[in-house]
Amino acid sequence: MEFRELDNLLLYEFLKNFALSLIGVFIPVYIVSQGFGLLPAALFIVISGLTGTVLSYPVSRLIARIGFKHSLAASYLFLIPGLVVIRWFELSLAVIVASSLLYNVGRLLHNISMNSEFAVDSDGDRRASDSGKMLSLPSISRIIAPLTGGLIFAGLGFGELMAVTIFILFLSVIPLIRSRDHRDALDYDFGELLNKEIKKTIPLFTARGIQGATAVSIFGLFVYMVIGGSVDVGGARALDSLGFVLTGLLVGHLSSKIDKDKFVLVGCSGAAFMYLLRGFLVSPLQVFLVSFVSGIFFQVYHVPVFSSFADEAERTEILEFYTLKRIFSSLGNILAVTTLVLFFFLYDLRTGFIASFTLGSIATLLMAVIYRSEKELN
Repeated sequence: MEFRELDNLLLYEFLKNFALSLIGVFIPVYIVSQGFGLLPAALFIVISGLTGTVLSYPVSRLIARIGFKHSLAASYLFLIPGLVVIRWFELSLAVIVASSLLYNVGRLLHNISMNSEFAVDSDGDRRASDSGKMLSLPSISRIIAPLTGGLIFAGLGFGELMAVTIFILFLSVIPLIRSRDHRDALDYDFGELLNKEIKKTIPLFTARGIQGATAVSIFGLFVYMVIGGSVDVGGARALDSLGFVLTGLLVGHLSSKIDKDKFVLVGCSGAAFMYLLRGFLVSPLQVFLVSFVSGIFFQVYHVPVFSSFADEAERTEILEFYTLKRIFSSLGNILAVTTLVLFFFLYDLRTGFIASFTLGSIATLLMAVIYRSEKELN
């Protein structure tokens, strides 16, 4: 059997996804469970967006200097302290800010390096199929991890959940050590970056950031605060992941043969409708059903979009492309959380969630329109 460098990347991403999926959606939930309201939990998510918006450029400079593999290794130096801080110190706004900053700098190092590494390791003529694998095989861990995390959180506590997460993070180092290191020179001036051809993808990046925040962190808070407890949060995330794992490999195979924009149109239309439904759910069964169907529609459009991003990155400048992606997707995170908080203040909690999910729906439809209009992407 042919062994490709991408296989090491898949195993590494599987283990690291498992670890971060165990705990990621539960950090804002943990903040609420400790007697803090919506605003401190939202602050954790906003810091995530601000970190990506402000620090993506200097982090990408560091990645260019030390290489993708070393940057992935460096992410542990921030992820683990970020988890330790929020558990071992008495919870306060300062601790929430410090934890979110550390944790999300780690995620920033991971995401920019990982996307860039994928663009290097995958083959141009197999990229659609490779994208399906990259978005589906590691995500198998996301089926088990959130539900497991919810059970550990509910049955044992957040401290035990954190300990299991850190143990699996250490396991993920093994395939990382086996991989080769790649570097990509970063020789642009940030002021010139927005004038380059890459800028046409900025609305897509922003829309993707809005989707990411509303579908994961904000929906997790909605399920915990409005519907049920931590097990329901984990179950919803697990079924969402099951939906896109079952769909991803098939879409990755077919999108190399069928026009990508058709997949994007169908996926975005279905996902946009699912976003609108989220704010009106009233039972765990409805949450689980919408999560599963949303996962299917998400992967229908995300596999071709992810593949097109890798093609575009390779055609332009890999590291510059993914730095810009992270900056504007982080801006999308901030917009989603700001909408939630604004409508919460103006009206009530459920209205805040409905407004945020409606924004996610609009962003998803705009993604389909923008993708179809940019013929070089599809």
